[in-house]
Amino acid sequence: MTEGWTVTFAAAALDDLTLIEAHLTEAYEAFGESPAEARAHAEARIDAIITTAERIATAPRRGAAHDDLIPDLRHL
Repeated sequence: MTEGWTVTFAAAALDDLTLIEAHLTEAYEAFGESPAEARAHAEARIDAIITTAERIATAPRRGAAHDDLIPDLRHL
């Protein structure tokens, strides 16, 4: 039985993901993709990052503990 853990992204993290997506879109266009292809490619990469980050909810106690910084903070 799971405890119902969820992953919540900080506002700054969401801002970072927006900036990363914009950068990736520009990069993919520079490599020759059309704007629509570049946007879809960048969105897929960001979705993959979010999906990977959300996997922490399936086993929230894994990773190295960093209680010295913040109680219950973990790093993968």
